[in-house]
Amino acid sequence: EKIALARRAHRALFRDLTACGDVQVLLALLNNPRLVENDILVIVNTRAAPPEFVSELARHHRWGRYLAVRRAIVESPSTPLPLALSLVVELPPGEMRQLLRRPALADGVRAAIRALLAREALGLRRVLHSAGESGDGGASKSPESLW
Repeated sequence: EKIALARRAHRALFRDLTACGDVQVLLALLNNPRLVENDILVIVNTRAAPPEFVSELARHHRWGRYLAVRRAIVESPSTPLPLALSLVVELPPGEMRQLLRRPALADGVRAAIRALLAREALGLRRVLHSAGESGDGGASKSPESLW
């Protein structure tokens, strides 16, 4: 019932729906036509959003393209590091510098941003090297070694 309600609820009910923390309810809420960007930012910034929700939000056809949403996903402590790194690569340099000022930013994300900005200062392209020798997609490498 909560999932069905999340798809069509009025904004007055969003707080109660998000408070339950159920991933399926949060995912259903993404497709509610009454949901606005600020609602998404509140969900991502004010609670430990489940990693499944954060991952789906980043890929969502409507919400994944908003710069503020992408930045909030990168800042979220529940965002898996590979997802955060994939979003950081697409952020403008100004956004990356603002993120560096955030004290709660994950160390891996902070290191990746510094590496990207250093690379950009040298006039090099932003690229993420593909799979490491271990075949794990580079997951065993530190963020600095990915650029």
